Amino acid sequence: MAMFFHRLSAIRNYRWASVALIAAMILLPVLMMRLGALEWVASLAGLPVYVALVVLTYLRLRDANLSGWWIGLMILVVNLGPRWDGIEPLTFHLSHLIHLVPVALGWLVRAPENVAVKSDLPQGLRRG
Repeated sequence: MAMFFHRLSAIRNYRWASVALIAAMILLPVLMMRLGALEWVASLAGLPVYVALVVLTYLRLRDANLSGWWIGLMILVVNLGPRWDGIEPLTFHLSHLIHLVPVALGWLVRAPENVAVKSDLPQGLRRG
């Protein structure tokens, strides 16, 4: 399982995986409510998808040599600004865009290139 998450944390794979997880995190509770589930059950169903997004984003940020503390913005819940009551059970506040800052960093920041150290000695010669 860990290898799966590490493979998805590469920038090329992270982009499509994060979009899919965000879409699933929004659509899964809506679908469950449409099928007649209770609101708290529908909200709870999106929790594993959210945890997967947090873990994947954490690995992506660590791969890009950024601090793991950026994940705090995904976990911090602040309901400020205008409110939009979406499809039941979803309610969005403008401050919920803060949760997407680490995801955007994962999209934009590339891992540093490995610099190969070249020897000034001809091939086959060794010091010492």
